[in-house]
Amino acid sequence: MRLLPDWRRALARAWSCVRARLIPDVERVLKRAWSLRFIELAAAVDIILNTVPSMDFLPWWLTLLLLGGAWTARLIWQPDPAEKD
Repeated sequence: MRLLPDWRRALARAWSCVRARLIPDVERVLKRAWSLRFIELAAAVDIILNTVPSMDFLPWWLTLLLLGGAWTARLIWQPDPAEKD
């Protein structure tokens, strides 16, 4: 007994569901995604601070500052859904 006898059809169906939900204007979104950039910077700073012990010039609160910037960017630059219609 196989768990999923027609796995190719199931995989194709799952991929079509994922593909239908992709963002149609990815380039425009990535140009304006400042909150994502701040989150990526915060993750990089946090990884550097926790893995490289000689990084004393980076303050511990820099990660919090970048995450706060991401939150602020999300609130300021994200359009209101009611304005799109």
